[in-house]
Amino acid sequence: ESFLKGNDHLQKLALRLNIGTTGNQNFTKSQATSLYSFLTASYGGYFGAIISTLGNPDLKGQITYNRNIGAEGTLFGNKFNFDVNYYYNTTQGNLTEITIAPSIGFSSYKTNMGDLTNQGIEFNFSYTPLRTRDLTLNFTLNGAHNTNRITRISDTLRKYNEEISKEAEEGAANVFLFEEGESMNTIYAVRSLGIDPGTGKEIFLTKEGEKTFTWSADDQVPVGVDEPILEGYIGSNFRYKGWEIGATFNYSFGADRYNYTLHEKIENVDYMVNNDRRALTERWKQPGDVARYKAINDNSVTQSTSRFVQRERLLSLTSLRVSYTLPASVLRGRNLSMLKFSVTGNEIFYCSTIKQERGLNYPYARSINFSAYINF
Repeated sequence: ESFLKGNDHLQKLALRLNIGTTGNQNFTKSQATSLYSFLTASYGGYFGAIISTLGNPDLKGQITYNRNIGAEGTLFGNKFNFDVNYYYNTTQGNLTEITIAPSIGFSSYKTNMGDLTNQGIEFNFSYTPLRTRDLTLNFTLNGAHNTNRITRISDTLRKYNEEISKEAEEGAANVFLFEEGESMNTIYAVRSLGIDPGTGKEIFLTKEGEKTFTWSADDQVPVGVDEPILEGYIGSNFRYKGWEIGATFNYSFGADRYNYTLHEKIENVDYMVNNDRRALTERWKQPGDVARYKAINDNSVTQSTSRFVQRERLLSLTSLRVSYTLPASVLRGRNLSMLKFSVTGNEIFYCSTIKQERGLNYPYARSINFSAYINF
């Protein structure tokens, strides 16, 4: 545009607006139609057919209406780049996999859960303060914030909520329900006032706000949302001649998490297997104790409670890479055009405000890789 001519600070500026629809038929025909397998051998003298795949004849593809507006640009002599995008998407017939009773013979069922909206912002910044033939220094910052709301749920999902509430009565730690007007990631539990110092029992609040020692699935209310206020990564890359160092940090804050370690490894414990040491040191033992966890001699089942919902802030060094490329002058006359060695470490450290088990496998396994790149 003419009004930008002669601007020494702005090298590029682009505005964009997108409106459209996308479809998703993320299911197979066997999930829409029940399939049978014929028994080719006699089982107790009987022949016949069994259901091999449980189908949902009402299954339909989902449709998402996408609306987003954004801007991207380059500033300060190509040193600073930015890309910012705001979106507001509505989905009809959202596809989801729900858990069903094992007695049916199948563990899950594909269905259209209803309609929902997603809105949020995404951004990506890149800054390169140094860029010469021998030296480069670059920083990147990426982030995203998303909120979703369920605007309508299907009859199937209403039935699912009823089944989950029944399982919760039996001590299941599945605290995700789906209600209209709430987020898909809303955590449902009975509100807790903590452990009674006199008895070692947990004090609950009913929906009406009355104190009780009795847990009831009917008293479950939203107690948190498992959606970060902001999450993304921070990256840095430094190069000097043949040496290069790069690091990537992941960050997230503002999400409510249900700490299953507290639920399963401190209170709902099996004393014959490995447990969290807090099951021994931090449970209530005698009248007057101010403790976070119920009486150590209380073997009753612990149901979902707001006592185990915690706000998380985390920072992790997900990748650290060091590499060295031999100069061309060293390789000249050796039938090699490039020789590069690199060492990469993954999941170097992890800092979180929530103390819980994270597992030993992907994506939490710490690893170090050595590699060499050779061009002949």
